Amino acid sequence: MERYSVVVESGSCSQDYKKWEERANCGHAHRAIEAATACMAKLTRRYCQHGRPQGTACRHCLGRAQGSNQSAMWFGATLHNQDGERVR
Repeated sequence: MERYSVVVESGSCSQDYKKWEERANCGHAHRAIEAATACMAKLTRRYCQHGRPQGTACRHCLGRAQGSNQSAMWFGATLHNQDGERVR
């Protein structure tokens, strides 16, 4: 049975590069690729400058255009299977 994790690689941005080190791993062994994709969406979502997830009400940002930030730790995340191979 396949297992999937959200991983941030270091080493190369090339899609055909086969060697990398893990900079971050979600720590889960998702049984379905859909669950791993949902986990990646949660980890890579954007936040307002006050730390609220984008699209949720923030009393400081209401009615004003604000910049949003993404966690630097999860920038460039991808999905891997249990063998460490890229899935998406």
